[in-house]
Amino acid sequence: MSALNSINSETSLPKLFRALPEARTVFNRYGLRGCGGAHGKGIRTFLV
Repeated sequence: MSALNSINSETSLPKLFRALPEARTVFNRYGLRGCGGAHGKGIRTFLV
């Protein structure tokens, strides 16, 4: 079970990927490979 209670625009990508490793596959599929970095940006950065 995920340690993440909710996902919102402030959720950092490293936190998301730790809780839901399969999310990395989705980011990679859409050309966002490597996004998040060590410090991690919030998901808001990638919302269109």
